[in-house]
Amino acid sequence: MVNQSEALVVLREAVFGDGEKAITAPVSLTLAPGDKVLLSGPSGCGKTSVLRGMLGFLSLHAGVFLLDGTPATVSAIWQWRQRVAYVPQELDLGRSCQVNAWLNESLGGVAEVHESDLHRVELGPAILTKSLDEISRGERQRLAILLALAQRREVVILDEVTSALNETLCNRVIDWFAQQEACVIAVSHDAAWQRHGSFRAVTFTNQPS
Repeated sequence: MVNQSEALVVLREAVFGDGEKAITAPVSLTLAPGDKVLLSGPSGCGKTSVLRGMLGFLSLHAGVFLLDGTPATVSAIWQWRQRVAYVPQELDLGRSCQVNAWLNESLGGVAEVHESDLHRVELGPAILTKSLDEISRGERQRLAILLALAQRREVVILDEVTSALNETLCNRVIDWFAQQEACVIAVSHDAAWQRHGSFRAVTFTNQPS
């Protein structure tokens, strides 16, 4: 059992919403450093909304939301985001520019993506000179995965990141994230995540009211 003062995130009967409308059912979850957690459940049960709530994109309507043992205030959430690599389900890579420029800007000179890294996700160097507008959803997904790995953040939040990958690459990506020192929390309908065995499964059964 993780001491709540040592936990990265604590949710106790937390309900997240948008404006005055509650979107999620009450959720209780504790994330410790290095945890590997898989959120599973039927479509529409609020998994993605809970991820968005933990990032402050939705507001807390009820219950408790702690970051590092203290209430998740606006300033605490802003600081928390600097420690998180987030790959959303709907990928918007920002303004139109070359892939290489986007990667360099996103990494801020702290790390680089090399040709060998591209080959790991079955991409060739030619993609670096393409515009973000030209590349497919699967290519965007693989670039976002590379970025999340290269950033080496304390927490990695993944929302259906293997949905457009073939089986071999899907299993490879799961292996990579399972081996990270970071706390990794993933949402996926892909059974490969459950079969892997490295992720603690948290199943959502309640539908938002």
